[in-house]
Amino acid sequence: MLKIGYTERTVEERVREINRATGVVIPYGVRALWVVADAPSVEAELHDRLAPYRVRKDREFFDLDFRDASALIQGYIDGLRRED
Repeated sequence: MLKIGYTERTVEERVREINRATGVVIPYGVRALWVVADAPSVEAELHDRLAPYRVRKDREFFDLDFRDASALIQGYIDGLRRED
């Protein structure tokens, strides 16, 4: 289970916040971090591309292998950088 989203706080702050929530059985940790311009737009596009793996429509949790998610995200970001 992966949480894929952006934050305007530090990643460490966001992880602590998620792990404090009721119902978190196994603590979440950071697997990867990408710094991009216009993070809200990048997040929206990635969530569209990851829609088949979304656990719930109203949450940023996805059920797929980290390597597959990472490859999809990196490919999209590489494409953005080529456009610049």
